[in-house]
Amino acid sequence: SGRNGGQLIRGVGHGVEQFANVIGSEGVRQLKLLGIEAVEIVRQRIERHAIDCDLKWGYCDLANKPRDLHSLAEDADELRSLGYRHALQLLQPEEMHSVVGSSRYVGGLIDMGSGHLHPLNLALGEAAVAQSLGVRLFEHSAVTKIDYGPQVRVHTAAGSVQA
Repeated sequence: SGRNGGQLIRGVGHGVEQFANVIGSEGVRQLKLLGIEAVEIVRQRIERHAIDCDLKWGYCDLANKPRDLHSLAEDADELRSLGYRHALQLLQPEEMHSVVGSSRYVGGLIDMGSGHLHPLNLALGEAAVAQSLGVRLFEHSAVTKIDYGPQVRVHTAAGSVQA
């Protein structure tokens, strides 16, 4: 869908460590790797199919408090230990105004492996690629029901598909 802000950011949000008691430390590590891989999949798809979606690399995660900046430094160290191949730059308070135009933040982390794109143009580009590969698209097909299980079946008023 084109109905989001277009952020292409690694990770699944802050605080996935809170799930360690459920999925364990290895599960948390795998979640972080999946977030990195998700960005790479989109990057590869855009490059492979030359999808024009105004992709711009670079994202700055902002720190409101000194402890947030400390957490960002730990995040950068952890990403490097996971083999993250993109440039990461920890910003100090005196650098923030030149980066974000505000002195409100106490620091930040620039991640050149995350970025922003035009989400509708990405969706339209992916649809065009799918159609060129023989996929039939059925627009305006409201989903009426989803059956979850080993095989997921999605129902509409006119039929269903299984994946």
